[in-house]
Formats: sequence, C-alpha cells, structure tokens
Amino acid sequence: MMINKLDKFTKERNEAMLSLDKDKIIAYCKKYQIDLPRNEEVFWIGVHKSITAITSAPREKRLASVKYLMERDFEHYLSDITADEESRIRNDISQSTLKEE
Repeated sequence: MMINKLDKFTKERNEAMLSLDKDKIIAYCKKYQIDLPRNEEVFWIGVHKSITAITSAPREKRLASVKYLMERDFEHYLSDITADEESRIRNDISQSTLKEE
C-alpha cells in the first residue's frame, strides 16, 4: 500500500518530535521548510506542544510533555487529560519546587 504525502509527513513528524532529538527535529523541519525559532526555550516549548497534540503518541510521553509545559506556565493541547493526571503532574511540580528551595 502506498503511503500518501500527508501520512508520510505525519509519520516523520511524529518520529522526529517523539525522539526529542534536536538534530532529528531540525532535519525534519528543514526537509519540510518549517521555520524554526531562534530561541532555544521557544524551540522546546514548540516540540512539547506538538507532542501533546499527537494523539497516537504513548500517553506517558504526552503527559511528560504536559508536565514540561506546565512547569513553564504554558498551555498544552492534551484535551483528554484527566483531573487525576493533571493533579499528579501539579503535585510532582510542587514537590520538585520544594526540593529546589
């Protein structure tokens, strides 16, 4: 079965983003002429926002990206996060903050 262009694009996007490998992500973006932010933090926020929107990604990877974004006070795209999951993430963040103090 032949993979159409959108399926190929999506598969390559998912593989690049979920790898969390900066070089792989940059190569993917260059291939598809996707502009990259110059700011490192903005780059990683975009990667983690993308991961939260990949519905086929493993739940734990999506939740890890939610945590990354919440730690930095950014919104996420995980619309089906449960109250328990969000509470657990907020608790983990609070515990991390307390340990740093």
